[in-house]
Amino acid sequence: MLPGAIGRYEVLAMLATGGMGEILLGRLTGPSGFKRAVVIKRLLRQYAKLPSFEKMFLDEARVIASIQHPNVIQVHELGHEGDELFLVMEYVPGESASGVQRRLVARGEALDPMLAAYVVAEAAAGLHAAHELLGDDGLPQNVVHRDVSPQNLVVTYDGHVKVLDFGIAQWGDKLAQTEAGHVKGKLDYMSPEQARGEPLDRRSDVFALGIVLYELLTSRRLFKRNGHARTVSAICDEPVLPPSRIEPKVPRAIEAVCLRALEKSADTRYATAAEMRHDLLEAARELASPADDLAALMRRAFADRIAEKEEMLRKVSEGAAITHVPAGETDDTVIVPNVAEAMAALADVSRAPVVARPDVGPGGAAVAEPPRKPRTARVVIALLALSALASAAVVLVRRGVAAPVAPPASGSVVAAASTPAGPDPAPPPAPAPTPAHDPPDPEPPPSAAPATSVTVRLETRPAGASVVVAGKTRGKTPVDLPFTRGERAVKVVLRRAGHRALTQSVVPDRDQKLLLTLQPNVGAPAPKGSSSAGFRRFD
Repeated sequence: MLPGAIGRYEVLAMLATGGMGEILLGRLTGPSGFKRAVVIKRLLRQYAKLPSFEKMFLDEARVIASIQHPNVIQVHELGHEGDELFLVMEYVPGESASGVQRRLVARGEALDPMLAAYVVAEAAAGLHAAHELLGDDGLPQNVVHRDVSPQNLVVTYDGHVKVLDFGIAQWGDKLAQTEAGHVKGKLDYMSPEQARGEPLDRRSDVFALGIVLYELLTSRRLFKRNGHARTVSAICDEPVLPPSRIEPKVPRAIEAVCLRALEKSADTRYATAAEMRHDLLEAARELASPADDLAALMRRAFADRIAEKEEMLRKVSEGAAITHVPAGETDDTVIVPNVAEAMAALADVSRAPVVARPDVGPGGAAVAEPPRKPRTARVVIALLALSALASAAVVLVRRGVAAPVAPPASGSVVAAASTPAGPDPAPPPAPAPTPAHDPPDPEPPPSAAPATSVTVRLETRPAGASVVVAGKTRGKTPVDLPFTRGERAVKVVLRRAGHRALTQSVVPDRDQKLLLTLQPNVGAPAPKGSSSAGFRRFD
């Protein structure tokens, strides 16, 4: 049950609920009869009378009310009615960056790397304003957002970007917590020091911006894993695969910015969000009017949502009742796969994995890969499995174009390596011959009892893809696949004429539904034996 009004604001509808508060759509009527939409945030009732949550709420209000910047959501009022605190903010028509990514994935598209750089550069401007905030005494307030994520970046329909939700921001030495040692924030977007529960400064937000940039560039979740422990391990220890290995269209200049922001050590990252923003804008300087380009994309991709929200705002301005409120997030059934799955897919498709080593220049910045020169020499290529699911390194002997290199040290940025070819090294113990085709994954043994079976429904966009499991065709999508319940991943291959082959690892631990988008073949096929760095899969 919603109240009819809070303070001087008419409450129209619920927009979202999450964390410790709820977000309401409100209407403010001015003395002349002018009406406008506002967003009202208030604590959920179960938290409203708890001193720790009240303090956290006030901390957020102090932070964002003190920041006057076009890339930060603007606060109109901090009020209270009885014992209830509420925060009134501007209503911004737009979508979260995560919603933008999901919509593009659902359409089989990817965000232009230049626009991805622009979105993150604008977010960096808003965060830098928060980081630079001074108190009434003129001293730095040392604000750290601590929850930078695609969900907390709004891309407006007119092509601008705003940072929101400072609800768990660190404000100087004052940090409201519900319990001692409790780590706050979205785990998948934490810096290594945040995941370890260590003291934070603005460079933690820079790392989170690097994650957002990586995911916008690749349409892949960077550190999302199965289980908290694996996610923390990926954040703190696993090397970062360069974005261009997944999406070859990523310019090296933008990639270098991304990799520097993602350095495991805060000392080798960008010192400020402003420095990161500067380099991003330099890398994307060919965009003459980025806001206009972003607005054009938003109008094309979200025509339905724009029409819905315009109708809602029209009713707000006319004083009419609101009968329909667009969902806060869109395409929330679209799941963006993670980078670990991309690594497995790259290795599986190319069958010519190259060991990568870090090429790092002064200050920790990644150095672009030098051009390779063909040589006829026998070399050893080692594949270091970066996925959390990998358990060993496999050494293969074959003819290639690069001399053997050492595997990367844990925690370093991975970059493609090329070294001058020298004399052939001593051959390792004879490896097993590489088969011409992938051996089929064994299917789980047949179940003795029907109760142990699960069904995995596979759907693709477009439909009609052949589904191959353990070397056998199991029909065309959409299709329901029966499996024996278990924790062992089963490889499912999908093929459709005119589209890239797609490999999906399925863990048949429960009934589930997977929606995957097949990517059309673009351009000429890669040369035989080359790495399929452009392989992409959406589920």
